[in-house]
Amino acid sequence: MQTQIELKGDEVLIAAFRHAPEIVAQELKPMSDAALLLLVSDLKRYPAALPDSSYVRTLTLGRTWAAANPEWRTVARGFEGSIGNSTPYGPYVQGAGFQAEVHAGRWTTDEEAVDVNYDAIKGYFELGAQKIAARLGGD
Repeated sequence: MQTQIELKGDEVLIAAFRHAPEIVAQELKPMSDAALLLLVSDLKRYPAALPDSSYVRTLTLGRTWAAANPEWRTVARGFEGSIGNSTPYGPYVQGAGFQAEVHAGRWTTDEEAVDVNYDAIKGYFELGAQKIAARLGGD
């Protein structure tokens, strides 16, 4: 799953971002980490066990989400933050477009977690943009 943020509008601020990528990284990395960890809180939740199931839950999927660490890197056109689950079956349980039918409607997908938390995520990045503008004198 990939979400992109595109800056529009204030050309002076956008130009300053291009000339001060270290400031952008310093302010947006913590915002990205907070947004990604917000998703983890929804993704690590287990749905109720099926009533007639004999499957014994290991709780591994939830534990690996709880141990997941956000990553941040510079890419050609900006910055990228990501977080993942180390289980090989995670995409089949929670990946939108990959989720097995047996899990559909029971387990939260990555896209559903983003949709539910969209306003909070947007707020993190708006706060980051305000901090950047203040540091660059564009406030």
